[in-house]
Amino acid sequence: TPTWEAARTALLSEAIAGGEVVLEVSGADERHRLVSMDVSRIDGDLEGGELLPAMGITPLRPEIPAVIGEVVAGEPAARAGLQPGDRIVTADGTPIESWEAWVKYVRARPEVSIQLVVERGGVRLDLSLQPAAVEDQGERIGRIGAINQRPDLSAYTAVLSYPPLQALGAAAQRTWEMSSLTVRVLARLVTGQASLQNVSGPLTIAQYAGETARIGLVPFLAFLAVVSISLGILNLLPVPVLDGGHLLYYLIELAKGSPLSEQAQVLGQRVGITLLLGLMALAFYNDFVRLLG
Repeated sequence: TPTWEAARTALLSEAIAGGEVVLEVSGADERHRLVSMDVSRIDGDLEGGELLPAMGITPLRPEIPAVIGEVVAGEPAARAGLQPGDRIVTADGTPIESWEAWVKYVRARPEVSIQLVVERGGVRLDLSLQPAAVEDQGERIGRIGAINQRPDLSAYTAVLSYPPLQALGAAAQRTWEMSSLTVRVLARLVTGQASLQNVSGPLTIAQYAGETARIGLVPFLAFLAVVSISLGILNLLPVPVLDGGHLLYYLIELAKGSPLSEQAQVLGQRVGITLLLGLMALAFYNDFVRLLG
């Protein structure tokens, strides 16, 4: 598992199977050891990024220092006198240990004056800052118009690449893994072992498409590939009105030597349309619950 994406996919596959999974891990001493983890108690809701927290796993992330990297002209940070390279030491006497803590502090104080102590060139300065109030997903938050200094993330990143021929084989294997995973999740949905909240519709797909597009071209294309695989699997389900339903009719015709009666085909079409409409309604319901929640 050279990347967290690969690890998450492998763990999701084991979580669906239930029971126990054996992990081979390497510690700070670089010694490999086996760890057994019980995943049978994991909730059926495997939506989004909840899998790793449900397993008690938190990926290692760097703590980004509260250092200003860029100040937007005309915004509160610039008006307060903040400059690139300034390190936020305290806010209203509260020590600021990281950029994440600083962002949370600012967001919680729209149009509230904050007394800062910043370090600039080894000298500490007192500044007064008042975040502007903006709307973010229906919530009123504070914003100052500053970007953090980009840290060195080389120790926390991994790039996985293959030569062209090996890439074809890896792509085929990845497609098979995602297809198998999709079928197993669908089976758990039907049997009630997985939550129906895992069903997403076009609104959620559009939301994640936008988020991955903002991250970069490669994550966006990877997301489109996953969506394409999922839609391909759904289309092959043996449900009338889908391609899988037509294949089912052909198999029945091959077995009995004659086509199904017109009445049976019409009934199958009605059942198929009802199932699809129910699935669409569930997907839209989940989308609206996520957006409004």
